[in-house]
Amino acid sequence: MKKKELLKHIPENPKEPFIKRIRTPDGKALMTVLPDSKRVHFTWGNGYLSYYPEAGIWAREKITAWCYVEHWPDDEESMREVRSFCGGLYGSPVDKIKHYEDSVSWKKQCDAQQKKHRRISQAMKAVPAMPPHFVDWLKKRYQKAEDKYQHIHFASLYQRMPSGKIVERIFRVQFFRNPEEVSITEIVRGYANEIGAEQWNDWYYGTDRNFYGTKQRWWDKKTIISCTPKQTDFYTGNLEEMGISLRGREIIKGIPGPVYRWKLMEAVKWTPDLAEQAVKAGLGRCLREFINAKGAEGVAKMADALERIGRQKAKRLIQMNANSMMLITMDLCPKVTDETLKEIGKIRSDAAQDIIADIAGRGLNINHVWTLMMKTGKEMSLLQRLTEYRDYLDMAARRSCDIHSEIIYRNKRWKHFHDQYVEELNRKKEEERAARFQGIRKDLKRNQELFEWQQDGYFVRPAESAEDIIREGRLQHHCVGASDWYMKQMAERKSWIVFLRKAEDPETPWYTVEVDKTGIRQAYAAYDRKPDWEEIDKVLKAWMKHVKKNFAAVEAEERVGSKAQPEAAELMAAG
Repeated sequence: MKKKELLKHIPENPKEPFIKRIRTPDGKALMTVLPDSKRVHFTWGNGYLSYYPEAGIWAREKITAWCYVEHWPDDEESMREVRSFCGGLYGSPVDKIKHYEDSVSWKKQCDAQQKKHRRISQAMKAVPAMPPHFVDWLKKRYQKAEDKYQHIHFASLYQRMPSGKIVERIFRVQFFRNPEEVSITEIVRGYANEIGAEQWNDWYYGTDRNFYGTKQRWWDKKTIISCTPKQTDFYTGNLEEMGISLRGREIIKGIPGPVYRWKLMEAVKWTPDLAEQAVKAGLGRCLREFINAKGAEGVAKMADALERIGRQKAKRLIQMNANSMMLITMDLCPKVTDETLKEIGKIRSDAAQDIIADIAGRGLNINHVWTLMMKTGKEMSLLQRLTEYRDYLDMAARRSCDIHSEIIYRNKRWKHFHDQYVEELNRKKEEERAARFQGIRKDLKRNQELFEWQQDGYFVRPAESAEDIIREGRLQHHCVGASDWYMKQMAERKSWIVFLRKAEDPETPWYTVEVDKTGIRQAYAAYDRKPDWEEIDKVLKAWMKHVKKNFAAVEAEERVGSKAQPEAAELMAAG
C-alpha cells in the first residue's frame, strides 16, 4: 500500500474519532482517525501502518500500540464500516481491527517460515547418503557399554559435500530396556571448511518431537536454541575417503570414547608420533582425557609424564587401563599403590582431581593421605574433605609446621585443627577490622547515657565496640557485622547499633536495632526476621521517646561544655 495514496484520505483537524473504509489504486483499506493521540491508523488486506500528522512520521504498529487514547470510535457508522471490512458480529470496532491485524501478522510469520524452510530443505538434499555400515557401527560401539541404558550417546559423522565443504552430522543414540531397541536420531548438521573445525560456518538442528514421535525437519541456529554436545564419538568407517592419513586413522580409531573433535584433529596434526605411540601402547583412554584437556599440548604433557615414570610403571598403568588422573598421580607420587591408583581413577570431579594432584605434588605419600580421607570426615563429601584437608596443610605451613612430618599430614584430628585455624584466622581478621573503629569504644559512656533502658521485661544497651557489632552479626546471621558501614556510621556518630534483649536473659541476642537522632532505621532478629513484631514495635517506640529526651539533655550538656573550655583556656593564659 503506497503511503502517498493513504495520505490523500486523511481529514483536516478532525474533532471526533471515527472509522471509514477507503479505496486506493492498491486496493481497499480501513482508516481509523484518533484525534486524542494525533494519529491516523490504516489497515488493509496484508498490512497496517500508523501516521502522526503533526510530526509527519509513519510507524509500523498495530492499532493497539501504546499511545494516549481517551475516546475510541464506537458510533454505529464506524461499527458498520468495520464489520464490512473485517467481518464478524461481536466485539468493539477496535477489538475487531486488532484481531484482524493479529491474523495478518501471524500469516506473515508463517509465510516467512515456510519460505525459509523450503530453502533449507532444498540445501539439505545435497548432503550425501549415510554410509551403509554407519548404523551397525553405532550399535556395536555402544551395545556393550555398561551404562548404555543410563546415558544418551552422541556420535559425529563427517562427509564431504559436492561444494567441497565438510558437513559434520551428529547423531543421538539411546537404548531401551523393554523391548530391546535403540533410537538413532540425527540432531544437528554443521558446515565447515575442514574436519574437526572448532566453529561451524553454518549449522542446523533437525528434530521436531511431539506426541506422535520424531520428525526430521531442519532449521537454522538463529531460530532454535539448543545444547549441542561438545564431546562425541568419531565415526571411523570413512576416514580414508575423507583424506586422513594412516597414522591419523590409527589415532582416531584408538580413542575409546567421546572427544572434542577439534582437539583430536589438533593432536593428529601437531603430535602424531606421540599420540600414535600412546594408542599402540594401550593407553587410548588416558590419551583421550589428555586431548580433551589440552589438545596437542596435552599429548606432549602425557608423553613427558610417561618418560619420567619409566617403562615398568607405565606397564602397570597399561594393565589397569589407566586414565589421565592415574598417570598424573603416579608421576607426582612414584610410591603410589595400585589400589590407591584405582580408587583415585574413579573420581570424576575435576576440582577433586586438581586437589589430589596438588597434594601429591607437595611430596606427600598419597597412599597415606587417601587412607586418611577414607577414615575421617565421612560426614562430608570427598571434595569437601580434600578441600579442607588442603587448607589444613596450607595453614599448618603458615604456622611453620613441617607438613611432610607424619605427625602433621597423617593426623587423624586434622579436621579439628583445621576448624581451629579457621577460627583463629577469622578472629584476627575481625580484630584488624575493629581496630579501625576505636571511636565506638571511646563513646561507650556517652552511648550508655543515650540508649540504655529497661521496661516491660526488655533491656536495651548500645554496642560497646566494633568487636561487639561483629560478634552480634555472626550470632544473628545478618549483615550488621559483615559490613564496615554500620561501624563507620557509629564511630562518626551518624547512627548507632543497639541490642534489644529480654531482661531475664540480657546476654542472649534477640533484636539488633539501628537508630539515629530522628528515629529507628531498622530492627531485625536472627536471619533478618521479626518475631513478635507487634509487641516489639510498641516497646521500641516507647524506648525511642526516652532516647530523644536523652539526646536533648546530652547535647545541651555538650554545648555548655564546649563553651566553657575556651573560657577556661583564656583564664589560664591570663593567670
